[in-house]
Amino acid sequence: MAVTPPRPLAEGDDRNLFDCGRESLNIWFRRHAWANQTSEASRVNIITDAASGRIVGYVALSAAQIERAFLPRPQQRNRPDPVPVTFLGQLAERQCFTFRLTRRTVPMTFCGNLGTGGGVHLRTARACST
Repeated sequence: MAVTPPRPLAEGDDRNLFDCGRESLNIWFRRHAWANQTSEASRVNIITDAASGRIVGYVALSAAQIERAFLPRPQQRNRPDPVPVTFLGQLAERQCFTFRLTRRTVPMTFCGNLGTGGGVHLRTARACST
């Protein structure tokens, strides 16, 4: 099954059909994802089935910070205080859909830069027959 590259959530995206099997993630995505996107509390990116346009996965990222004193002593040196970080607040995939993640570079990141020289990127996906 082919999927689209990750893109920002849009108002017209049908979030009601998404089901990852965990009700708390489904409810957050259906009720709060668009409000968070428009208020810029977080950035919500989705990937969709290329054929049907159905949402098959999402991630919500937010800006955050960690006080340098909470880092292990060797990692405190030459770091700003506070240390800026990206907080992965929500991550879900549709039930029966399995993503294989890789470190290779593609034009658009799915999970953003994790501080190790590059982001985690979507490579291939498999879906069940249902």
